[in-house]
Amino acid sequence: HVPEDRHKHGLVLDYNLAYNLVLQQYFEPRFQKASFLKNEEIYKYADQLIGQFDIRSGEGADTVVRSMSGGNQQKVCLARALTLEPDILFVSEPTRGIDIGAKTEVFDIINQYADRGLSIICVSSELKEMLAIANRVVVLSNGIKTAEFTDDEITEDNLVLASYKGHH
Repeated sequence: HVPEDRHKHGLVLDYNLAYNLVLQQYFEPRFQKASFLKNEEIYKYADQLIGQFDIRSGEGADTVVRSMSGGNQQKVCLARALTLEPDILFVSEPTRGIDIGAKTEVFDIINQYADRGLSIICVSSELKEMLAIANRVVVLSNGIKTAEFTDDEITEDNLVLASYKGHH
């Protein structure tokens, strides 16, 4: 799961990049011995993910996540979720609060994993996002399912009209 609000629910802002990347894996044997963290292994793993997901940070794995751009913070959340090798990835508002260049990078990551066969559920209030990445869209309006579209049916007109149905 990649949450809608990365600051409140996705990251520990005052931790560095390395520890944020392994947050859900702290207790794996490769990162822990007895009750101590294996910092060398954590940093080695973090450096690999920084390269793989093109996460830009001033001080590498030591960068405090709070000081990073919104787009790079979002890539940290995506990297952490994807390295858990989920069967289904749930992404909520994946490009909220990031610039246009970072949006492209986030979509590229999502599309790469979708092309590999990962099922991705994306919740977004951004119409253009759904047009760009979805091959199936379920429209909810005021808590009511108003329509479902696939492939060529996913058009701006269809999505807008379906979203109005829940208001009447």
